[in-house]
Amino acid sequence: MLWNTQSYTGWGRALSAEGELARPERAAALAELYAHPAIGARRSYGDACLNSTGAAVDMTRLDRILSFDATTGLVEAEAGVPVGELARLFAPLGWMPTVMPGTGFATIGGCIAMDVHGKNHHVDGSFGNHVTAIKLMVAGKPKTITPKRNAALFKATVGGLGQTGIIASATLQMSRCEGEGMEVTEQRAENWEEHIALLSSSQAR
Repeated sequence: MLWNTQSYTGWGRALSAEGELARPERAAALAELYAHPAIGARRSYGDACLNSTGAAVDMTRLDRILSFDATTGLVEAEAGVPVGELARLFAPLGWMPTVMPGTGFATIGGCIAMDVHGKNHHVDGSFGNHVTAIKLMVAGKPKTITPKRNAALFKATVGGLGQTGIIASATLQMSRCEGEGMEVTEQRAENWEEHIALLSSSQAR
């Protein structure tokens, strides 16, 4: 595995880090890299991806769709797949990631590590609520964890900022959608109280 010393930033670009980065192209390479923290597309608002004191594994080249069930909407994807790519590929087939963050550039691994939310959080919860399985590198070997199997490790991994190990891939439960389009209805509120009342009474996801 080749390591390159690079300077990199988070999305805010307020701070930067300089350190060695590895960019594996095959999941098998993770067996040698499991002891290092993983980073994705670096689209977090904060600086969680910065590791100035050591090396890191850039997961963005591990970006393959491993399986998709058109009947159930279950998709398994490598950690480096951008969540927007799932929408691009599967919305025409009637499926969307249930939770979409504010940017489609965030990777699947990053969405799990940060347990991102979307505009439908009040109804559908956060990203981790729709992850059915994670393939996690533990001591150099892939270990499948689910909400019921190795449940404590699963809970620690979702929203765990990558501290439990490198996420190699994950299986997500997507939701049905009617197509690629979106219908928007605008409604003007006359004042703050009416605005809050409209939000409270809304049944929209």
